[in-house]
Amino acid sequence: MRTMFYDKLKQMASEIRRPRLAKAVMSQDEVITALKSKFGGVKVTRGSNGPELLTRCPFCGKSEKLAVNPAKRVYHCWHCNTSGTLSSLLGVDVTVTVSAAPVDDRAKEQKTIYPPSFDPSQMMPLSCLPEDNPAIVYLKSRGFDPEELDRDFAFRYCAKGRVFPHVPFDASNTIVIPIYSVGRFLGWQARLLYNPKEVSEEVLQVMGYTARKENGELKRPPKYLTSPGLNKKELLYNVDWAKQYDTVVVTEGVFDCIRVGRQGVATLGKLVSDYQKRMLVSLWKTVVLLLDPDASATQEALVKDLTVPGGPRVVPVTLKGYKDAGDCPRDELWRQIDEALKS
Repeated sequence: MRTMFYDKLKQMASEIRRPRLAKAVMSQDEVITALKSKFGGVKVTRGSNGPELLTRCPFCGKSEKLAVNPAKRVYHCWHCNTSGTLSSLLGVDVTVTVSAAPVDDRAKEQKTIYPPSFDPSQMMPLSCLPEDNPAIVYLKSRGFDPEELDRDFAFRYCAKGRVFPHVPFDASNTIVIPIYSVGRFLGWQARLLYNPKEVSEEVLQVMGYTARKENGELKRPPKYLTSPGLNKKELLYNVDWAKQYDTVVVTEGVFDCIRVGRQGVATLGKLVSDYQKRMLVSLWKTVVLLLDPDASATQEALVKDLTVPGGPRVVPVTLKGYKDAGDCPRDELWRQIDEALKS
């Protein structure tokens, strides 16, 4: 009897110290309205765990840095790393009913995917190419297995491609890499079989770059061209293979990712967007960062951004002896990754 009395006193004291929040059942639209009234504008995006609402963080004041997941009823600021529950943020005990309908108008848009070649017959699987084909020679010279690239990553060789004059870029005689996410084809990336920075102006003129001048010099084409209209900030290359594992290895480019294998993803650039950070935090238990050695400052900042309460283990790797992962043999690459994982 005395024990029951003291238990009741403890319960009453707890309720005095922490008042109960009023209960509320809200639709997603009502959550958006509540966030707008407290913090201003709300941007609706697609996250790997459903819709996410971006708004101004009340703790650091940064716009569109506070990410609210209404389905999980949690929030996290991608600037000051503050996390908590939606109920504490709104001041009511919230139950959210999330609609399955698309909430981002961009998801309804059917964007045109411009092919790298007008003629589909010019897009050939690597397995159909002779040993002296320029693409096969190039890939083997870099230590890549064309059979693996064909089988696992659907690489293609574009013999006669389109010219994209605004870049400028001629997709002829290039390797074409398809980009998928959740089984959906999103676009492609084409890669030249030479380094345009190392080619003489005479060779560029032969290739048709004679009219492209910048500061009196011929404008050199980029090494890569990503299909026009593809938003690289909202995807991770090779995510469908990699999400089957608990550990992912994050690289910058496609060839770095391929060198890692099926557990690799590529950000398709040095900058990592907030959307990509949310994917990394939510999809894997361990995130290995393997950016190029010249991106050490970016890698250090990324470690801080991805280290969140309840988030994955974040392991940075500083590659030794090679300029990037694409130039490192796979066995040596994984030796260095395993070494970092054990430390």
